[in-house]
Amino acid sequence: MKKNDTISLVVYALMLAIALVVGIVMIRPLTESIDTDALGGISFPVVIVLAIVVGILLSAGLIEVGHLIGAKIGHYEILSFVILGLGAKKGKDGKFHFYAGGFDGLTGEVAVSPKDREKNSLRAYIYLPLLFLVLLIIAMAVCMVFSGPQEAPTTPWLYAASLLVLTVAGIILLYDIFPAELDSTNDGYRLVLISNPKNKMAYNDTLLARKCERMGEAIPALEPYRDLTDFTASINNILMYQALREKKVQKALEITDIAIESKKSVSREVYGDAISMKLSLDLLYGDKEAAKQWFIDLKTDDKKYIAQMPTMPSLRAYLLASALIEESESETEVAIARHVSLVKKVAKNVKDVEDALYKEGLEKAKAAHPDWAIFNEEQAIEEEAPKEEPKAEETPRDDGK
Repeated sequence: MKKNDTISLVVYALMLAIALVVGIVMIRPLTESIDTDALGGISFPVVIVLAIVVGILLSAGLIEVGHLIGAKIGHYEILSFVILGLGAKKGKDGKFHFYAGGFDGLTGEVAVSPKDREKNSLRAYIYLPLLFLVLLIIAMAVCMVFSGPQEAPTTPWLYAASLLVLTVAGIILLYDIFPAELDSTNDGYRLVLISNPKNKMAYNDTLLARKCERMGEAIPALEPYRDLTDFTASINNILMYQALREKKVQKALEITDIAIESKKSVSREVYGDAISMKLSLDLLYGDKEAAKQWFIDLKTDDKKYIAQMPTMPSLRAYLLASALIEESESETEVAIARHVSLVKKVAKNVKDVEDALYKEGLEKAKAAHPDWAIFNEEQAIEEEAPKEEPKAEETPRDDGK
């Protein structure tokens, strides 16, 4: 399970806990004081469902309208406006078309692209949705006050409906403002990213690249970032994989070296993948003896990261190091077995490159040790498989038929 998956589960658990507390402690006692005649014969459970639906629609609408207005204030190009799966997306013809489908967000998505990658700012895009949700919560709190005290509200149905809308808005606000990467992009995570000046232009570059991919346009040439954070390193990774796709190995190594030199400013995973990528590329395309010495000189923690094989670059490095440096058939077999689970986690936009690199690494190891059993399993299976007996030729029937 990825780190952001774990955090997402924690946030969802908090959201559920809030909903249960409000339902059990505050809504349930009101059921005894509700006069169905005052509601025109409508049952209280129906009022609850309607209030929840209204709360979701209002919250979703306010968030995405806030994004839309914020994008205009920040001078961004609007690419899509989607609320709860319905909306409009800009096509390659430059016109908006009706859209129904998935989106990156809890309640919807307003996809944007910078018109000026250096000057455009996402702050209004982030803050306005949060402001609108806070205003909705305040409005519902005012309705609760005017409907009477909690112990004996004069209009209990209004009190309950307002409380439910407030709760739904509060739960959605919790998700949207949470300052971490979750299972979909939220404003809290965006704010954390752009609060670091190093990431501001990098995030705009990401938005621009997404637009180009969507519109089928060429991604503008970008220079690798040298002042690294984990986020700017992710932009460099895009450039590195593009270089490998174009068979520019030396350029890819130069980008990898930037992350290695930035060990103190990036996470262990970013640094670990960088040394893994360098080792695997050097063993695939470079001087084997130089790569071997570089591997020997690595610190114990760095070798441990590679041996744990948490990612495809580290698996490939361990596979090649085990086969070409350590010459260990058993450890090479461990790496090959690990591939089955790790390949499923590779991002779609780099899977073609990772698949090609793994295949090359496997062929390199096989060429170095053609006699190893792990490379001859398929051949052995074919040789052991029972051969089909040739069918006897049919003889003409002599029964007159």
